Amino acid sequence: MITKKRCMNMMLVLSLLALGIVPAFSVAAQDSLIESVCLVTDVGKVNDGTFNQLAYEGMVTVVEDYDLESTYIETLAPTDYAANIQTCLDSGYDVIATIGFLMSDATLAAASDPANSGVYFIGIDQGFEAPPANLVGVQYREDQSGFVAGALAALMSETGKIAGIYGIPVPAVVKFRNGFEQGAKYINPDIDVQGVYIDSFVDSAKGAETATQLIEADPENPVDVIFGAGGQTGSGGIKAAAEAGVYVIGVDQDEYFTTFGAGTTPGAEFLISSATKRVDRGIYVPVEQLVNGDTSSFGTNAVLSASNDGVSFAPAHDSDVPEDVAAQLTAILEELKAGTIVTGVDPVSGEMLPSLADLVAGNPELSVLAGAWTDAGIELEPGVAYTILAPNNAAFAAVTLPADAPDAVLEILMAHVIEGAMAASDVELPEGVTVVTGDIPFSQGVIHIIDGVVMP
Repeated sequence: MITKKRCMNMMLVLSLLALGIVPAFSVAAQDSLIESVCLVTDVGKVNDGTFNQLAYEGMVTVVEDYDLESTYIETLAPTDYAANIQTCLDSGYDVIATIGFLMSDATLAAASDPANSGVYFIGIDQGFEAPPANLVGVQYREDQSGFVAGALAALMSETGKIAGIYGIPVPAVVKFRNGFEQGAKYINPDIDVQGVYIDSFVDSAKGAETATQLIEADPENPVDVIFGAGGQTGSGGIKAAAEAGVYVIGVDQDEYFTTFGAGTTPGAEFLISSATKRVDRGIYVPVEQLVNGDTSSFGTNAVLSASNDGVSFAPAHDSDVPEDVAAQLTAILEELKAGTIVTGVDPVSGEMLPSLADLVAGNPELSVLAGAWTDAGIELEPGVAYTILAPNNAAFAAVTLPADAPDAVLEILMAHVIEGAMAASDVELPEGVTVVTGDIPFSQGVIHIIDGVVMP
C-alpha cells in the first residue's frame, strides 16, 4: 500500500532555504554582523520601473528599518560589473548585493577571494554550484508567475493569439517565457503563442517596435494580449501595446505603479496584471538575517516560489478583468503552491522538462515499463501533477504479470501513479521495495525508479 505523507511541489527539492519563512524571524536577535550595504544594479537604473528598481526598493527599506548605511552603483555596461563590485569593496561596505544573472561570474569571483571573506554577498537571480560561506544565490520560480500570466492571457484573448516580448534569454527570462506559454496552453491547448527575445534589457524603443510588429502582423486576427518580460525593453513593449488598445501584462513588480504611473499613463486600463517576483524580499531578508547575527542563508542557494509567496500576480486595477477570471487565477496559484499543478519548466535553467514518455523511453532500465505503459494505453490528464513510481527491468523480471488480463495489468500499473508531485522521501513503499533513483523531474511531475513492483 502506498501512502502520501504530504503532497508538495517537487521543484522545492531544489530549494535549500525558503527565504520568505526563514527561522531568523522567530529566534532571538544577536549582535549585528553588518553596518552597511552596497547595491550594484544590472545594466540600467534604480528607477527602471521593474527589476533594478524593485531590488533598490528592497535595499532602501531594510537599511531604513535597521539604520544601516547604504549606497548604490548603476551599471552602464557588462564590462563594468567587476569594477563596480570592487568599488563597493574599496569603500568598505559589509554587504554587496549584485542584481542579475549576468553578474554571476563577477559576484562569485569577488566572494571567493580570501581577501573578501569578511564581506557578505547577495546574488539576485544567481545560482552557484558550491557558493562560499559568504555568498547566497537568490533564485525565483519565474515559471510559476509566468504560468499564471499565461493563463490570464488565454482567458482574456478573443482572437486566440497572444505574444511575449522578452529581454536577453538568461534563465530567469526563459522561465518567464516558458511558464507563460505553458500557462496559456493549460487554459487553451490550441492557443497561438508567439514570442520574441531582444538582446537588451534597456531598449524600450525596440520593445515598442516589436509590439507594433506583433499587433500589425495579422490585421484580420491580431495578437490581442502581450506579456513583457525584459526590464525596460519589455516595459516599452507593453506600454506601446496598451496605448494601441491591446491587453498587456507586466513583470517583476506591479507595473501599474511604475510604467503606467498609477493609472495616469495612457493605456493603463489595458494593463490586466503583472507577473510579480519579490526581488525586494531577496535583498531584505538576508540583510535582515545578518542584522540579527544569522548567516544560515549564506553558503546556499535560496529559492523564492509560489509556496513562500516569492512569486505571484498583481491586481487588475483599472482594467476589465472579470471577477470569475481573477478567481480562477487565484485557484491556479494555490494549486501551484500545493504542487497539484506543475509548470513543466526546469526551475533552474528555464528549459522545458522532458515528457514522461521521452524520459522513460530514454532510460534502458525502464524498457519493460515503457512497453507495458504503452500496451495499457495510459495517458496522464493534462495540467495535473503526478508522482510516477517506475519499477526497473529487474523488478519486473522478479514478478509475473497476469496473462491475457489487461484490466489486471492496468490496475497494477496505476498503483504506481500518485496524483501530486512528491519527493522520494515522502513516499512510503511496501516492505522490500526501495527507491533506486529518485526525484527525476518530468513535464508533469516527478519519477522515482524503484526496485520492486507494487501490487494493488
